Amino acid sequence: MSDSGELSFSDKDDVKRKTEDDNSRGTKRKKRKDSPSSSSSTSSSSSSSSSSSSSSESDDTSLSESEGPPAPSKAKKSKLTHVINPRKIFIHEYLMSKLCVSDVKRLPAEINQKYQMVQKEIIGKFASGDYAKKPINFRIDEITRAGASAQKAFNPGPTVAEYFLKKNGITLKHPQLPCLVQSGGGKHKSFYPMELLFFAQ
Repeated sequence: MSDSGELSFSDKDDVKRKTEDDNSRGTKRKKRKDSPSSSSSTSSSSSSSSSSSSSSESDDTSLSESEGPPAPSKAKKSKLTHVINPRKIFIHEYLMSKLCVSDVKRLPAEINQKYQMVQKEIIGKFASGDYAKKPINFRIDEITRAGASAQKAFNPGPTVAEYFLKKNGITLKHPQLPCLVQSGGGKHKSFYPMELLFFAQ
């Protein structure tokens, strides 16, 4: 400053620098003050966005719950492709019922005692068997008095029980039961174990 009280050029430069420094300090302070508010605004915006997302999620869940489970699709009913056959009536079981015999071991003796009655019951009816590769079906022409373990399949030859074991690999459970006879041409006869046969439907 000059003696006259006026500011010299050097003094003016000092004042200008001072004011610029003050202004720069003020802006720095302002920025520092503004920074937490901006962070708070960002946090508030993030919280608002999260709350909005959560609300949207809750809206989605409420929609899905209100919609409920999907309706079950109507499955096509499959049509039956086969007819259920009635139970096979095995001939020895039928005779046990007719002769009031509860023990199958007693059946041969009962058949021999009431042989004529048994003949009337079964002769002329048709018997079936599915123990072999091809099912058989024949008319019953006769019933033997001897059991499959004693009756010869053909003379000379094995018994019916032995023949079925050798030819079909079947071991009879009741070899004492009589055989059913199919008459062929001439004197030819075929013998079948009773326990393997049932009445044809």
